[in-house]
Amino acid sequence: MWSKTRVFALGWIFVFFLFQNTLNLIFPPNFKFLLVGVVFYSLIEGAFFGAVLGAAAGLFVDFFGPSVPGPHSLILGLAGAVSGFTASKIFKDSFFNRWILPSLMGFFVDLGGGLSLTADGLRLLGFAVFTVLISPPLFFFLERVSGVKKSRHRSW
Repeated sequence: MWSKTRVFALGWIFVFFLFQNTLNLIFPPNFKFLLVGVVFYSLIEGAFFGAVLGAAAGLFVDFFGPSVPGPHSLILGLAGAVSGFTASKIFKDSFFNRWILPSLMGFFVDLGGGLSLTADGLRLLGFAVFTVLISPPLFFFLERVSGVKKSRHRSW
């Protein structure tokens, strides 16, 4: 039930939560390390684990952040479920999953968090571009440290 990859997933999500919150205190952009971690492990383990991991990541944000419990758990849980479903039905390990999917999930997380397309459009675009830039190095890092099987091959 609890494989090595799943145990590493919970640990790395917590580390990303700490890292993300530290950087968000120093720099103004909203870093999406948690979201990229949830998307990565959702692609590896599937929709159900992605939803559970996203909800756990959201609980970190909800309980250790200034917001009320619930919204981040729901939004990140949905992002994990959709990412896992995408891997099982459409793509497995592709350019889309490494570059575009984390950015799309970030876009929907920001919309679910209360940002609007009309008032915050430029800000949303900046978050999306930054997420596209950080997701491939984070995917590479997580592949190396998480114990993901080497049998996974990239399809471009």
